[in-house]
Amino acid sequence: MMLFGSLRGYRLVAEVFEGALMTGDSCAVRVVQSVRRISGKRSTAALAVSTAMKGTPMTDEQDIRALIHRWAEAVHAGDIATVVADHHDDIVMFDVPPPHRGVRGLAAYTTVWPDFFRWQASGALFDIDSLDITAGPDVAFAVALVRCGHPDELDAYPDRRLRLTVGLRKMNIRWVVTHEHHSFAYTDDNES
Repeated sequence: MMLFGSLRGYRLVAEVFEGALMTGDSCAVRVVQSVRRISGKRSTAALAVSTAMKGTPMTDEQDIRALIHRWAEAVHAGDIATVVADHHDDIVMFDVPPPHRGVRGLAAYTTVWPDFFRWQASGALFDIDSLDITAGPDVAFAVALVRCGHPDELDAYPDRRLRLTVGLRKMNIRWVVTHEHHSFAYTDDNES
């Protein structure tokens, strides 16, 4: 399934199925049904295939939703290439851990992930719980709540969510992440 977790794989799936379906290839329809069954509804591949089957281009909101879900799947998998694939070279990220002034630039953004990936590999979850998107013609933002933590922590604090805000710009017909903000609500009841 790694093919479907990568930006290149996502685009390849969309292009192949769109072309095959436009020609009425019944084999493509069977493949599409198999991909849906294997990958599930939330998969970016299933979204690409579903959109291609309808013969309509994805809306900006669908593009952004697919981009963010693809990013979250890559974060959970520890796939740095896909994590940074849709990010601008001049990204600014404000994260939970320091530096307090944020991380600026794609090179610096890339360096913060290895520690998180190690923590994630210890059994932590990283699942989007809710995602709301507001998109204009060339600027958009998304806000999400993410179940981020080890199962025992999430059981102890079932309402705890990572708050994610993503700023995007449409550049050369594709959406690119220019800003990320990750935070947890401050509490004084030893919830940290």
